[in-house]
Amino acid sequence: MIKKAIALTILTVTIALPSFASIGNPWESNIETNPAKLFLSGDSLFVSNFSFADRFGEGKNSSSLFSGPDSKIQINAFGKIAGASLGVRTSLIPNKTQDNATSLYTARLEKYLNLYFAYGNKNFALGLNLSLSDYIEREAKIKKRSALFGYIKETFLSSYNEVPDSLNSAVGLSMIATDGDYVGMGLFFENLFDFSSTMGTLSAKAARETATFGLSIRTPQYNYYDDINPFVGTFNLDMKHFLSPVKKLDMELDLSIILSPKKKGSFKNKFCFTFLNDEPFKATSDHLMHYMSFEYKANNFDVGLKFTFPPELYTQNAKRIGIEIFTNIIR
Repeated sequence: MIKKAIALTILTVTIALPSFASIGNPWESNIETNPAKLFLSGDSLFVSNFSFADRFGEGKNSSSLFSGPDSKIQINAFGKIAGASLGVRTSLIPNKTQDNATSLYTARLEKYLNLYFAYGNKNFALGLNLSLSDYIEREAKIKKRSALFGYIKETFLSSYNEVPDSLNSAVGLSMIATDGDYVGMGLFFENLFDFSSTMGTLSAKAARETATFGLSIRTPQYNYYDDINPFVGTFNLDMKHFLSPVKKLDMELDLSIILSPKKKGSFKNKFCFTFLNDEPFKATSDHLMHYMSFEYKANNFDVGLKFTFPPELYTQNAKRIGIEIFTNIIR
């Protein structure tokens, strides 16, 4: 008997935070994937975002109420040449010791700040980002009979313990080039410095291991008579950390139905591959993941449904159902 594993995501996003975003795609603005996009993103935006994600169902740790919930509250302010993101993220990591009435977790609270700077012209832009994050942890117990209250209490209302060496810093450099209509290319070095010492030093190794290249190709949005084409296709290819021991390849096909210049519906199909130098590629969730989403965009508001299909979907693994909810308010 085949037990299927399906991850379901429900999302509500703005133009600033789409569900899928390529390093080299200048038409989908996600500043976090490429800070250079900030200059091409258009008008100034203020976005507040909340998200919650988890997987529910049977599994090896079926006594756990949560598989590993993750929630995030983030505030974003983007201008033409500068922007910032301030966020708090909580997560629960299941522990091995559990019983039928209570689940044990390691609760983590992460705080982070990202600063973005960009400059260029309509066809080329450079970006710089400064990232700072820190986290604290605690042991958490959640009783099944009061799961919701327990989750809120253990993650948001309880005190945490300091974790040694939990502070992380990064300075990234990015660039993006586009002809405006058909082709976009991007390059992003997520970190240029080695912060293992008190004073960070410029590191070729850090830059090499975090280098990501992206390429996007789009069919014309307008025809010869300057009318809107009803269907527009976009192909995105990202080669993440292609110079490091762990390489990732993302391929995405986006088919959009254009209703007006500011309204469209999209179907996106994406495959993510992970390659390790010391082991062969296998069709498991450690090496391969498949995503699909259906989205509708009107002005600066998107709504969509996203599915995640691990390769174990057709194996004898226990059933897993995941749900992720995104909400954003833009001003």
